[in-house]
Amino acid sequence: MYSKQTSNTSNLNSGTFLLSLLLISISASADEVTTLPKLAIKPTQCVSMRQGQDCFVNVDVSWQVVKKGDYCLYSTQASTPLKCWSNSHIGNFQADIFVTQNVTFTLKSQNNNVSIISSVLELAWVHTTQRLSHSSWRLF
Repeated sequence: MYSKQTSNTSNLNSGTFLLSLLLISISASADEVTTLPKLAIKPTQCVSMRQGQDCFVNVDVSWQVVKKGDYCLYSTQASTPLKCWSNSHIGNFQADIFVTQNVTFTLKSQNNNVSIISSVLELAWVHTTQRLSHSSWRLF
C-alpha cells in the first residue's frame, strides 16, 4: 500500500515539474517578443470615396525599441526626417497628411542610417472609378 502512495506522489511531483518548465518557457518566449522593435500606425488605412481621389488623414505613429539611441522617423512622402529623437527608446509623431498612394513609415538609426522597422499606411477607396463605354450612351 505504501508503494502506491509513493507512485502517486512521484506522478504529482513530475506533473508539477513539467508545469513549471512550461511556464518558464512561456515566460522566456514572452520576453523575446517584447524585445522586438515596434512601429504602430493609427489609423492603418486612409479611405477616400472614389478611386483616384486624395485622402486626408490625421496619422499617429508610435514606436518602441529596446536600446536607447538616436532615431529618426521617415516617410515615403518626404526625403527629410519627419522627426528625430535623441537618447530615446520610445517616440510618438502626429500629423495631418494628404495621401495619394500607400505611405511607408520607417524608423532609422541616426548614427548609421540603418532601417530598424517599417509600417505602411494603406490607401483604400469605397467606390472604384467606372469607365463608361461608348455603347452605354448610344440609343441606336
